[in-house]
Amino acid sequence: MNILCLVDFKPGLGDHWLWNDLPECNDRVDFIVAQPALNWLPGPGKVLGYYPAFVWLGVRAWAWMRNHPCDRILAWEGKNGLALACLRGLFHRQVPKMVVVGYSHRGLATVVPGLIRFAMRFVDRMVVFTHREAEYLPGTLKMNPERVVFCPLGAYDIQQVKSSSERFPNEYIYSGGRSYRDYPTLVQAMDGIECSLIINASLKDTVGLPARQNVHRLGMVPLDEYWNLIKGSLFTVIPLKDVPFAAGLIAILNAMAAGKAIIVTRLPGSEDYIEDGQTGLLVSPGNVSELHEAIAFLLNNPEERARLGRNARRQYERFYTMEAFSARIHSLLENL
Repeated sequence: MNILCLVDFKPGLGDHWLWNDLPECNDRVDFIVAQPALNWLPGPGKVLGYYPAFVWLGVRAWAWMRNHPCDRILAWEGKNGLALACLRGLFHRQVPKMVVVGYSHRGLATVVPGLIRFAMRFVDRMVVFTHREAEYLPGTLKMNPERVVFCPLGAYDIQQVKSSSERFPNEYIYSGGRSYRDYPTLVQAMDGIECSLIINASLKDTVGLPARQNVHRLGMVPLDEYWNLIKGSLFTVIPLKDVPFAAGLIAILNAMAAGKAIIVTRLPGSEDYIEDGQTGLLVSPGNVSELHEAIAFLLNNPEERARLGRNARRQYERFYTMEAFSARIHSLLENL
């Protein structure tokens, strides 16, 4: 197959993204990359600083396909495929087949739902990473349920990353991430915990948090340092807001790959990946006392930490490697 990928990250020289993990595959893969967008702009600022990059991505893809043979289009996340899907609709084009991987119904999708419904009529498959989204999105977007597919996400094996020589000097708990995190609940839950917590998050996500002696805010660190922070921790905590779409999944999978016990907010999305008491601990959204008890339990029970971490690693190896994820996506593309 000749496959055109629409993404918002720039693959390095010789990098074929998912196809790096498909060595037997003979597909030709081309990339069109969205120009840098100002994601930090609030509300109306995104109209000028963020969304135009993805509109232009669709226009470039449309022009590219006029001169290049293409069997499939793969857009990573809805933002990278929306403009091209609209162009397909305006010109009544439904070839080549188009797949949007990692669609999440939030942001612009909730502001202009009519536009999204129109565009998705010209998308052949929408891949979501949670069962709940596969259940409610067909009704929300007026799509045939067969066109919305649940496909478990995958993550790179961070155990293969060389450990940094510089680590936090003492034992610590790790938490991090930007999207839909509930750090206020986590910081409150650390009251009376005799261990340090490292929060790896942007400043805007931690602004206003109360100061605690055992809570350290690093800001966003480079990728290799982020992976090493997870690997060096006692366990990880992923506090999430109560949202109906996928959130925190990469953080969950990175902790599983590192073989760490995980405490995560109980949401339909996290329940797809974590089995309570077997591969991690699930706690109720916004419940400070429940989160505090889970943290204290893992601190005081190192054997249980180790058991949960081993189980999580085994589950990662079975289902959530990049090789497994790439094979699932490739099979979907082939079977359209």
